[in-house]
Amino acid sequence: MQACPPPPPSNTRRLFPVKTKEFLRKCLGSRYVNYRIIALIDVVLSVIASLSAVFISSYVLLTLTGVYFHEAVAEYTGMEHPTLSFAILSAGISLLVLLLFPVYKGIIRIRTFSYGFNYLWLSLSKALVLSLVLGVLSREWFFGVLYFVIDTLFTLFFLTGFRTVVQFIWSVLNGAPTTMSRTPALIFGVNDKSSQLADKLSNSYQGKGLYVVGFVETEQPATRMTVGGKPIFYTPDTASFSALLDKHHISVLLFSGYDVLHENAPFASICIDRKIRLLVDQEPRRILNVDSRPPIEEIQIEDILGREAIFLNMKPISEALHDKTILVTGATGSIGSEIVRQLARLEPQLIVLFDIAETPMHELRLELQRCYPNGHFAYVMGDIRNPQRLDFVMRKFHPDKVFHAAAYKHVPLMEENPCEAVSTNIVGTFNIASKCLEYGVDQMVMLSTDKAVNPSSVMGATKRFCEMIVQSLDLAIKRGEVQATVPTRFATTRFGNVLNSAGSVIPTFKRQLQRGGPLTVTDPRIERYFMTIPEASQLVLEASMLSHGGEVFVFDMGDLVKIADLAKRMIRLAGYEPDKDIKIVYTGLRPGEKLYEETIHDKEKDLPTAHNKIHIVQTREESFERIHLMVLLFRQLARQGDVDGVIYLLKQAIPEYKSLNSELFASFERGEHIPFDLEEELAKVAAEPSQQEII
Repeated sequence: MQACPPPPPSNTRRLFPVKTKEFLRKCLGSRYVNYRIIALIDVVLSVIASLSAVFISSYVLLTLTGVYFHEAVAEYTGMEHPTLSFAILSAGISLLVLLLFPVYKGIIRIRTFSYGFNYLWLSLSKALVLSLVLGVLSREWFFGVLYFVIDTLFTLFFLTGFRTVVQFIWSVLNGAPTTMSRTPALIFGVNDKSSQLADKLSNSYQGKGLYVVGFVETEQPATRMTVGGKPIFYTPDTASFSALLDKHHISVLLFSGYDVLHENAPFASICIDRKIRLLVDQEPRRILNVDSRPPIEEIQIEDILGREAIFLNMKPISEALHDKTILVTGATGSIGSEIVRQLARLEPQLIVLFDIAETPMHELRLELQRCYPNGHFAYVMGDIRNPQRLDFVMRKFHPDKVFHAAAYKHVPLMEENPCEAVSTNIVGTFNIASKCLEYGVDQMVMLSTDKAVNPSSVMGATKRFCEMIVQSLDLAIKRGEVQATVPTRFATTRFGNVLNSAGSVIPTFKRQLQRGGPLTVTDPRIERYFMTIPEASQLVLEASMLSHGGEVFVFDMGDLVKIADLAKRMIRLAGYEPDKDIKIVYTGLRPGEKLYEETIHDKEKDLPTAHNKIHIVQTREESFERIHLMVLLFRQLARQGDVDGVIYLLKQAIPEYKSLNSELFASFERGEHIPFDLEEELAKVAAEPSQQEII
């Protein structure tokens, strides 16, 4: 299915030929018009209204009484040119009345009729004075009364009509929607923010093209049934809400903030099912400096996952990091780059970006130079598997904190390349940890994954072993088994899928939608935890502040989300019907893939922290000496390309590691293939000092 073509240009934009439009743009090119020009135009329009009223009244007087007004005035006053004299008199009186009611001041093109009474009083005052004068001059009081009525109406019509025409021309020239073309919308909730949102959208020049029908409230309003002239609709349940949508042909539903959105997720789901656009006012996020999206933005799939967004007080973190040098490994990845952005906002002394990927590093460098011109950054190309390169970084920059985000994380790829997974994830993490200790880094925070809990894949097993490395090293330092001049504090953060990250399903679904489908899901039962990239990055920073060393921090991810339901929602958000317009194809579970993920092992104890979204889990204690020997054995086996040996060692080190959908790797668990005796190999490694990294 091809992508939908862009809509044709609006009819309003064709009202003027191109040359005429350009001429009008020059005439109305400035947003502001000198008030003297407006006053002059108003005087001219007022005089035209007065002359028109005189001629109409004269005709009526002649028809009814046979008296011709101009002859009566000329006979009574002796004026040779009564019309010219009247025009001059009208201009003078109009000018005086305009000084009393200065409607000519202000910005004419965006003027509303909040000063409507001023136009009325101006018209009445001028007409009253002139009608009295004309009544005296003509000695026909019927004529004066008739003139008063007609002049009042004409003056009011000309002055307001002039402004309406200018507004219309300006809106057409600048692409603003006309009243007839605006889309009916509802605002969910009644509070100060929602009323401000209505005020923001009441002006068509916001460019949203929305007409606010009213407000939706799930609780019975106490007294007020309107806000700013807009009605409040009481919809206690989804059925009454659906009826309201049908009655007013609603095409857009707006939320005043993400708190309102998440509290009313069922109502948002109805709109998705009915292909109604969902918009959210993101001004609160801009104030909190969480992201830089526009004030009003279309809701993305990540906004309706049914849990409250996580916001942190970044001020204490900023105060703690302002004079620090911070090293971020895997700095160009989805999480690593967002950690860099979050840190850049906190203005530390120096941020060192370390990554092996050249092009992403270049792109991130350009972004940081543009967004944070006063920030201090160092860009280092390197591989965490290279201890000598890490030595260089440590000696040159002497970082105070290290956020270790570098890792291979794609499950299917790591199932096919276990030696590379071990080299990067396990050996690389050990290299980082040992260098942090050697060079006196105050703290290292390693990023793990929920796939490390009861791992079913090579990737998950390697990340669980990484947790064991940093935990055992921290414990060995506290017990005095490993000496250090500065006892580095090691911590681990464990969380689930991150929306729109490189490994997330969301970008995949978006690409498939752009191609017209189908959307591929491995299994209709598969479920995952989700959080946004900024949320994950901020929680990592928060965990670093809570750490005393050795903790495994687990983030509250909310409820599990079915991937199939996620696919259906994304199809509906795109304006299509699942399995009708866009198909969902189930491809079967891939090697190493679980039906659902876990954040805590059954035997791990969950402990609270000062932040209700962050918990600490107590895992089993491991001997760092034995972990160290296993790392050296992993390195040896990976360099040899010994896939069987690598997998066997992972399963021996992590008893809960059970391969799924992988017949080859599952054979080790059945005892069908034992490549070597583990204890003998560890003894060999221990007997070869040349292989060991000295800590």
